[in-house]
Amino acid sequence: MHRRVSSSNSITDIIIGCIENESLAEKSKLPTNRTVMARYLHMRTENALKPNTDLISELFGELEIVWAKSGIPIKQKKHVTLQLTSLWEEYRKLKKEGVKNLVGSKPTRSKKENTLQTKTRCFQEKLNELCDISTSDCYQTLRSSRRKNWKTDWAFYENQKSTRTQNLNGVDRNVKNIEIETKKRGRLELSNQRQCMTDKEIMDAIDLIDGELDSTDCDEEEDFEVIPSKRKKSSDNVSLSLPAKELSKVMSQVFDRSNISVRKQLLVQSTIINSGGESGRL
Repeated sequence: MHRRVSSSNSITDIIIGCIENESLAEKSKLPTNRTVMARYLHMRTENALKPNTDLISELFGELEIVWAKSGIPIKQKKHVTLQLTSLWEEYRKLKKEGVKNLVGSKPTRSKKENTLQTKTRCFQEKLNELCDISTSDCYQTLRSSRRKNWKTDWAFYENQKSTRTQNLNGVDRNVKNIEIETKKRGRLELSNQRQCMTDKEIMDAIDLIDGELDSTDCDEEEDFEVIPSKRKKSSDNVSLSLPAKELSKVMSQVFDRSNISVRKQLLVQSTIINSGGESGRL
């Protein structure tokens, strides 16, 4: 899984250690700065002629996947790219200074040795920290999301910044949460589209659906059965007072909460109007 860098890159060996040929997206924990740098060095070894910006972009893609599994919201790509580039530049400058110190004369090395060791030690400590690309308001975002497991996601994130004893073991659940959020946004867009429809467009849609009723096989409603009321009805007819205009807007909130599709919403409204023997504007 890992391989040691060549002896000619002894400074890299001292600062980073082993380069990483496993994708960050496959990790069971959120990567540290050391893991990210080791992965970047592997990418550069395999793609020596590739521009640095392209490698950083690929690195971000892997980070984006593993962080999505954790359920923690991350910063925009441009901000993460700047963070990764800054980390790489800091390493590159430290490596360059270390090489100069190694090839210099003994008096020169003795004067700079303490400074270089201090810089190296500080950078080593930074490498051991989490490569944190979360948003500054990630806690508020998680809390307002009302996801069932948001507290678990936050606890995992806090653990990754400290003892790092936990692993990503809720991948399927988190991916499903992402899909649910996407569907919610889709339903909201459909609702907005329906409210912007003109009365004529709605009536045309109802006519189209009514024409397909005879040929439509409603598999989802095969087992649906109306349970007769045990109370004795006083009358076969019930008088209802419905809004004369914009019926769809009045009923849209109930339909959205019930997760009823636009097609079925139009069917219900059409049935209500037609059963009363009247036609009107929705």
